[in-house]
Amino acid sequence: MFNGTFFYGQQKEDGTADKDSGGILVKINTKTGETKLLLSESLNGVGPLFRNAVSYKGKLYFCGSVRTNGGKSGLPSVYEIDPKTDEWKVVYQGLSSVDDYRDAYKQGISTGIRGMCVHDGQLVISNVGKAGNEFVATILTSSDPSKGQASFTEIANSKTLFGYPAIRYQDSIYGGAIWDMVSYNGHLYATICTGTPENAPDDNSMQSFAMVRGDKNADGSYSWTPIVGDKDATDPKCRAKYCFGIDPARTRSGAANLIVYNDYLYIGEYNDEEIALERILFNKSNTEEGGKSSMGGVDCSFVNANLEQSVNIYRMDKDENMELVVGDRTDMFPEGGISGLTSGFGRNENQYIWRMQKFDGKLYIGTFDTASLLEPIGQFSNGDIIDMTPEEWDSQVQRLRDLLDHLLDKKSPDDPIVPVNTLADDDSNEAVEVDDSNEAAEVDDSNEAVDVDDEKTEVAKGFGDLSDALEDATGDLCDQASTMSQDFEDDAAYVQKIDGEIAYFKSFADQYQ
Repeated sequence: MFNGTFFYGQQKEDGTADKDSGGILVKINTKTGETKLLLSESLNGVGPLFRNAVSYKGKLYFCGSVRTNGGKSGLPSVYEIDPKTDEWKVVYQGLSSVDDYRDAYKQGISTGIRGMCVHDGQLVISNVGKAGNEFVATILTSSDPSKGQASFTEIANSKTLFGYPAIRYQDSIYGGAIWDMVSYNGHLYATICTGTPENAPDDNSMQSFAMVRGDKNADGSYSWTPIVGDKDATDPKCRAKYCFGIDPARTRSGAANLIVYNDYLYIGEYNDEEIALERILFNKSNTEEGGKSSMGGVDCSFVNANLEQSVNIYRMDKDENMELVVGDRTDMFPEGGISGLTSGFGRNENQYIWRMQKFDGKLYIGTFDTASLLEPIGQFSNGDIIDMTPEEWDSQVQRLRDLLDHLLDKKSPDDPIVPVNTLADDDSNEAVEVDDSNEAAEVDDSNEAVDVDDEKTEVAKGFGDLSDALEDATGDLCDQASTMSQDFEDDAAYVQKIDGEIAYFKSFADQYQ
């Protein structure tokens, strides 16, 4: 899809192959530009995938998944960094061992530490970890995190948070659970991912985010109140002031990011692109029954619904009244956003309010433009591939041919349809040989006999024909494209060049079809 341009690692020292670089932590002197590497697998065997950071009592605290000593899996952790000495240590680990991580993965649980803030003089973290034999979302606090794991006290869990946290990979944002936290007006506010397949409103959306308020009691425990969540809860104590996602007309955002600015709590939506992307990559739409918004059997309905409803920004005052800052008009906010800006700042591709930060008296807001994510799919329908160089086109076609080889093997892994490298032999153009000795097999679901030979022969012939067509297309188009890059000085030669370009585009259209 990315034609070799997707970065996933660094080259080994000998330059022969890619190596997963994992995450790194770098210290930068903002005046001189001097950089110092603090954590990396190559430096000290620590590969951090940090997703949040706060300053507390002169130390820096980073949270996320951290892989150590060459391990394949990272454990949810909080690392403390002394900015004066650059010394570091683990002060909290969300799981006790890799075995716990493996157990969670087998159960489809998305473990991790994401939300973190400072409230009432304490460091506050969120975690999805193991409690006994169960995996639950928790919120914990510490007044002295330097003392390590024992200094953290649980103040909330999935049960006390009204059962809201969604913690499975199949849930919204891959089980984002307790997403973000912030201290505001003497209270602790947390946003939570709540969407699950069980509470999904329809096939192309997940239940939107919730937000809760935590109030500290005299004994150090916390009482929790839903602000955004279930408005129709039977128990009045569980009844939220606003519906899931704040506005009933808004149905796309699985999470929300928080920041306090000028005495308001700003709430930025975060659409559920993870589930939508997984649907594109792995689900087939039912085109025979007119599957909505399908593209050749690829299910784009979820992501299309997201693109129809880009992200909003709200702000809440100290009395927990909501205003729409950036967004489209709805019944709840008939005048639209007070900034005059529509959802996504006028760009439907803006699908996340990613991070918000105060600087120099202003609020800065970063978004995620999902066009960069969808480009590998969109390039085949929006015309971008017409601008490929001959080298890029040749590379793309070769990757498609490699994909065909893998698909052929996957079709019958125990008895490959073609010998290895049969399709890779560009010059042979010979018919694909299929082993005709196979016996009929039974399909598990129907228990009806199927002629495997005929099916495999048909599949192999189809892939073989496609492979040949790709080879022919590559040769023809690359030959034509090479002439288009030449410079011509006189008019006649220029006209010839234009005629050549027209012929190229016509040929491209024919081959593409």
